[in-house]
Amino acid sequence: MNYFSIMIARDRFMDGIRAYRQEHPRAVEQGKKECCRSGACCWARPGTMTKEDVTRAAAHFRLSDQEFFRTMLVVDDMGGGLCVLPRRRHQESLAGRYVPTEETYSLKSPCVFLEQTPESKITSCGLQRAKPMQCATTKCWEKSSGTNTEIWSEEDLRRLGWDGDKYEHDEDDL
Repeated sequence: MNYFSIMIARDRFMDGIRAYRQEHPRAVEQGKKECCRSGACCWARPGTMTKEDVTRAAAHFRLSDQEFFRTMLVVDDMGGGLCVLPRRRHQESLAGRYVPTEETYSLKSPCVFLEQTPESKITSCGLQRAKPMQCATTKCWEKSSGTNTEIWSEEDLRRLGWDGDKYEHDEDDL
């Protein structure tokens, strides 16, 4: 994707997030001082994971770090560095792989761990007891509460089973 295509995808993504927040306002938009479990954070972007997060979450599911990576996580580029985050629900075929740009800005589905009952707007995290640190420390009742993202080395990613490819996938892969 060229620069302009990326900017268009990002703008569409932000428009979609704003529309989602109209129906599912975050705590900050409701004037609350605690999380209201709207799921807006999990739709916008699944939280990035540290090495410790991966190990803790893998143990939660009784998987090895490598099995957890190959089934539940993706690699993405963030500010020129590589990060690991939960895949979105529809990205099953991308688990353990690099996420193409159009999938970074996808609103097809939320974080794979977001749980919601059909009759409720209240959501919960399927990883609550082993939630990634970035997710656990985000304060959605503040306008800006971003936390640092751990940048992974290619060597550490290969230990998890990443193939090292940073290519744009075919549309058929998605």
